[in-house]
Amino acid sequence: MRKFTTAALAGLLLVSLSGEAEARRSGGSSSQNLLFVDSTKIEIDGAPYALCHLVKDDAILFINYLRRLEGYALAANKCNSDQYIALTAEALAGAKAAGEISQSVPDEPELSAGAMIEGHWGWALVVLALGLFGVRAKKSRDRRNQRQAMMGSASPAAAAILDAMCHAAKADGHVADAEVAGIAAAAREMTGESFAPEMVRQMAELAEAAPKEGDFKRLVKGRTEAEKEVMMRGVLFVAASDGTLDGKEQKFVGMLAKAMKMRKEKIHQLLAEAANARQQRAAS
Repeated sequence: MRKFTTAALAGLLLVSLSGEAEARRSGGSSSQNLLFVDSTKIEIDGAPYALCHLVKDDAILFINYLRRLEGYALAANKCNSDQYIALTAEALAGAKAAGEISQSVPDEPELSAGAMIEGHWGWALVVLALGLFGVRAKKSRDRRNQRQAMMGSASPAAAAILDAMCHAAKADGHVADAEVAGIAAAAREMTGESFAPEMVRQMAELAEAAPKEGDFKRLVKGRTEAEKEVMMRGVLFVAASDGTLDGKEQKFVGMLAKAMKMRKEKIHQLLAEAANARQQRAAS
C-alpha cells in the first residue's frame, strides 16, 4: 500500500464530522456520516484509508427522513471514523491516475438504492402509518354503512339515537342480552319507532369499540338540542345500567358531551332521570 504522497492529494486537511447537535424547534437535527465505497492504496501515518461517501442526514426525533450526498471523502477504519478528508474531483482524478483509487470508481459520487432507502426510512414509517389508518378508516366506514342499512327507513334522528346507544353498550367491550332488550325498549319509547332486538344486537356488535372524536361528531351532526338531550338520556340509560359509570363508560359519555357541548350539570340531571327510569321499569 502506498503512502499518502500523491501531489494531487497533498495538503488536504483532516476534518471532523460535524453534527448540528442543537435541536431545532421542530425537534429535528442534521448530522454528517460516512458510507464505505471502496478500499484504496492510500496510507496516512501508517493507517489505511478507504473511499467514502460523505452524506448529511436530516432527522426528526432520531428518525431519518432526508439524506443528501455531499461528495467523496477519505477516512480510516473503512469509513467507520469521526474524521475524514474531503476529496475534490481533481484529487480523485489524481489518485486514480496514480493507481491509488480504482478506475472503476465513478468520477461523480452516486448513492446506491439501499443507501438512499436507509437515509429516508422515516418516510416508510409515514407510509405504513397512513396505510394502517386507511385500513382502519375503511373498516369503520363499512361498519357504519352496515348499521345504517339495517335501520332502513328510520328517521335520521332515531337512527342517530339508536346508533349512539349501541355504541354505549359496546363501550365496556361486552354487549349483554339485557342491554339489547333495554336498548330496543328505550329506543321505542324515546323515538316512537320500533327496532327488533336481533337488529339492535347486530348493530351493537358493529359499533366502534373505541370511537374517536370524529365518530362522536358524526353521531350528533345535524341533531337539534332536543334530539341531543334524548340521545344523551338514552346513552346514560344504557351506560349506567348497573347504577354506576365505569372508566370506559365515563370516557364515552364525556366524549359525547364534548361533541354536544353539553354542560356537566345537564349530564348529572339526565343521569338521575335515567336512574329513576330504570327503577320504575324494574318495579313495573
